[in-house]
Amino acid sequence: MTYSIKAEVAMEIISMCMAVAKKEKDLEKYNIFSEEKEKIYLGDEKIIEKVINEYGEYFKKRMVQ
Repeated sequence: MTYSIKAEVAMEIISMCMAVAKKEKDLEKYNIFSEEKEKIYLGDEKIIEKVINEYGEYFKKRMVQ
């Protein structure tokens, strides 16, 4: 995957994470996800990989069930 595609995928995943945190009224997680989203905008490749690999797997498993 190219960098720009990875960044877009990470943005979609982190947005889903933020939506779930907001729905669950978990302000702490929401703030963490918000900070990570900002880092994605800034091009932090470690955060992009983390979001895709960790959070992406969570949603992948959740959607399959």
